[in-house]
Amino acid sequence: MNLPQRTAAALLGCAALLVPAACSGGDDFCTVATDAKTDISKTGDQTMEEAAASWTGAGEQMESVDAPEEIADAWDTMTATVVQVGEYFTSGTDQQKVSDATEALLADEFMAARTAVYDYVDKTCEA
Repeated sequence: MNLPQRTAAALLGCAALLVPAACSGGDDFCTVATDAKTDISKTGDQTMEEAAASWTGAGEQMESVDAPEEIADAWDTMTATVVQVGEYFTSGTDQQKVSDATEALLADEFMAARTAVYDYVDKTCEA
């Protein structure tokens, strides 16, 4: 991978710390949130193909659990964005992949959902 691709992937990796890391234990929601964050946070050190696999895997994990009712809408928004970013990484030129993914991650709706999920996880998941 050339330097611009790795730099672009690194920028998304920094933006991708979107799934809460403060969870542990047996709760499926907290476990999936932590696992998805781990998958996504590897993006900066990956090729575009590896990043696509990380985002796609995280999206699949996130889709596999139901969030608590209090944050279900926010979780659904986050999940849809993660899935969408995975799809962006699987098609188009590298420049377009990064542009589309960055736009999705910086959208107000996604940012609000991420904040709601972070707040919930900080209050309810064991550290």
